[in-house]
Amino acid sequence: MRFGSFKNRNLEQFVVYGKTKGIRQDLIPNLAHLLTVMRFTGKPEGFDPKWRCHFLCQSGRYSLTVKGAWRLTFAFSGGEAVAIDLEQYH
Repeated sequence: MRFGSFKNRNLEQFVVYGKTKGIRQDLIPNLAHLLTVMRFTGKPEGFDPKWRCHFLCQSGRYSLTVKGAWRLTFAFSGGEAVAIDLEQYH
């Protein structure tokens, strides 16, 4: 899966340049792993069930558990993950 666009600028800097500024240090290992797996997975349905990937019907986005209440959210369009964001649910 290709990455099309990001909602979170710090997340984009992490993916493109490896910069961790603005991202909680305790999230970085899990986040790096999820993003790597996303690159090699063709569809959201292909993710490991332990990440609790699910479709958010109201927003039309997918959600992956990073750690605790932190989620990696994205829309899936034309084989690309778009509007990728790092969000805290609660």
